[in-house]
Amino acid sequence: MAVYPALLPCPGLSLAAWGGGLQAAATGPLGDDSIKALIFIMLAGTLALTGCQTAKRGNTDEVKINVSPRGAKVTTSLGLSCTAPCTFTVKRRKRFTVTASKAGFRSQTVKVDRKLNKEAFRRTVASGVVPGGSALIAVDTISGSFYDHVPNPVRIRLKRR
Repeated sequence: MAVYPALLPCPGLSLAAWGGGLQAAATGPLGDDSIKALIFIMLAGTLALTGCQTAKRGNTDEVKINVSPRGAKVTTSLGLSCTAPCTFTVKRRKRFTVTASKAGFRSQTVKVDRKLNKEAFRRTVASGVVPGGSALIAVDTISGSFYDHVPNPVRIRLKRR
């Protein structure tokens, strides 16, 4: 059975990325090609339910926090905390603030926003031209998979009191 990459719902994402493989299909009463076609349809359907960029990039982003001086206490408006330097895993669609504090220094807060990753967005829109593509766009929009956090890394320099 031939697989035409242009017909895949997410251009550039191989079936192997989904742990599947048409070569591993078992022989059934309908023959090899029928089983392979069924597996292909099931994998494509699974992909359509997850969204292209959600599958490729995920719906979370690693946000690095660097504070000078080191060892400052860091808290976020999302309820996360750590001692700098550190990294938070945050949903891509979330906007939040980071506050750093340390004894003898003035606390400082930085707003972390989300910025559209134009390449990821372009790929999501391009997937809309294939059957089921509008569902992919909806999933990627809801998950926020085409956003990146800015600034990232977050750099905070505390001033002495």
